[in-house]
Amino acid sequence: MRFTTPPRSATSLLRGWGISEALIGDLAEEFSRQRSPMWYWRQSLSAIVIKSFDDVRSRKLLALRAAIVGWTGFFIFFLVFFVPLSTLGQWLFVRGLGDIRAWWPNVRVASLVVAPLGLASIGWLVARTHGRAMVLMFIATVVVWGIVTFPMDDVNPLHGWVSVRDVLVAGTLHFLVAPIAILLGGIFGASAHNQTGVAS
Repeated sequence: MRFTTPPRSATSLLRGWGISEALIGDLAEEFSRQRSPMWYWRQSLSAIVIKSFDDVRSRKLLALRAAIVGWTGFFIFFLVFFVPLSTLGQWLFVRGLGDIRAWWPNVRVASLVVAPLGLASIGWLVARTHGRAMVLMFIATVVVWGIVTFPMDDVNPLHGWVSVRDVLVAGTLHFLVAPIAILLGGIFGASAHNQTGVAS
């Protein structure tokens, strides 16, 4: 099957990320030569990653500031909101204030439902204050942090992650759910208009 028009969502993403119209035109022209939508998406994502890397490399101070904002938001969310909410049932029970453990979501449910919302908010914040290119940089730091802490944290029996299923869930959260949630928040965090208006 021959496609005549490139995927509109990929083109919108390119424009939103501040990719030049000349490059978008070149990709569209090449696509018209019987390229597949998958090829167009691969080229689009490559262009976004390359532009983001160039932006981070040329604006190191802005990248450092974006990392500080992202990680500050990360720790505030998890320490102030996520941990208290996910352990509220146990906290109330230990203090003799009530027993809601039977119906209150446990840490696994909170990880799969609440954590992605918080991470998307952090991605939105980084994009809104520093531009979308810095979102990919922040995602890279989160993935590296996950690689370093994964064996020490989520697979620790003291934290309740003891089965193979739990290890797979933890790995999925670290290396799939978290990056995607941050990226989606970043995509909606800033428009193409304010990408060029971010001060370094």
